[in-house]
Amino acid sequence: MVEEQNTVELNAKQKVTAQQKLTAWINAYNKKDLALVSNNEDYTTMSEEELNYILQEQLKEYDNAPIQDVSIKLDDNKIILEGYALKPFKGNVYIELRVEVMEEKLYFYISKAKYMGFPVPGSLIGRLIYGHLEPISNFFFNDENNKLQDIITDKDLIKFVFE
Repeated sequence: MVEEQNTVELNAKQKVTAQQKLTAWINAYNKKDLALVSNNEDYTTMSEEELNYILQEQLKEYDNAPIQDVSIKLDDNKIILEGYALKPFKGNVYIELRVEVMEEKLYFYISKAKYMGFPVPGSLIGRLIYGHLEPISNFFFNDENNKLQDIITDKDLIKFVFE
């Protein structure tokens, strides 16, 4: 079962800021121009609350989203994702992962994964999501002058560090 969390709601100004960050990142990704976000600290740091707001807004874009009630929790060097899967089978999902930057690639290490309360091998989750994440990984390293150096997850904050 998905644990109850103390959800912090963003106020109207914070929602606008989160939406601006999302728009900037989408624009940079579509234009394949990392400099549009990497040179602005306002875009390279996001709070847990902003990420959750952005995630919820993005899920609204799907007619039949494969998951609902998704939340992100940031902790020391790890990201925790929780939600309720609707496809292919209904059930609670829990994933703990860390993201590392090595050799101009993003590596996703899944330390714990559960589906409907049962453990799932991290390697299986990795194979399922790799194809979706490879283009994103490539985006962070396609500019010779501007590359992702590190992703730092701390209590309630994620920061993208660029060269």
